[in-house]
Amino acid sequence: MPSIARLPPPLGKDYEWKCIELGIIRRVREIKTPADLMALRLFHPLNGVSLVAVGTAASALKIGNFSLC
Repeated sequence: MPSIARLPPPLGKDYEWKCIELGIIRRVREIKTPADLMALRLFHPLNGVSLVAVGTAASALKIGNFSLC
């Protein structure tokens, strides 16, 4: 299974700032960094889990606290 941790280097070291600069990330709420958002976004399809499980993982990793209800 591909590792999410391996994704940022191919994107370039300034990809997080570029996401904000280009408006890909427009506002920061519960999830604070583009890397955290990417990790959560890819957690669902790579692991075949429900979106509720993604919310639980975000809480457990302390990178977000949100409800999908």
